[in-house]
Amino acid sequence: MDTPLKLLFFLACEKVIVGEDDHLTSMISVLERVTVQVLADIPSDAAMPFRWSTVAVWRRERDFPSPQTYHQRIAILRPDGEQAGGGEVSFAVSNAHSNFRNTMYVPAVPVGIPGICKIKLFIRENENDEWIESGDYPIEIVHDTSTKQSQDETVST
Repeated sequence: MDTPLKLLFFLACEKVIVGEDDHLTSMISVLERVTVQVLADIPSDAAMPFRWSTVAVWRRERDFPSPQTYHQRIAILRPDGEQAGGGEVSFAVSNAHSNFRNTMYVPAVPVGIPGICKIKLFIRENENDEWIESGDYPIEIVHDTSTKQSQDETVST
């Protein structure tokens, strides 16, 4: 199924600000990598509390005879491919605007497995339609196993 909406961009960031007057979107600290200090084994489903957001901006490619409701979904996949979270939002598309922005807030980041965590984006027009994968965004999860002073080191004076 082809959609009359074109994805302009999809990314993850620490904070999204939408201007009160101009309604323009500002994204603060675009997420490329999350480094977590790991001093012992942690479960593969471990998550670190950290509020972040995904932002998707869609552009209407044609006029609509009447407003249409679309549904957007994200799936947060750990490096092993298992889903670690996600969410869904509905939004109205009309001829009143050309671009449509969706922001989804996420309360934690999966950190149990080092590697590339993928945030997948899907869209559909009707609730009974199949989801169309429209994009993905990678976030590298890094396990830092170093310590400031190794437990094996001794300090001599």
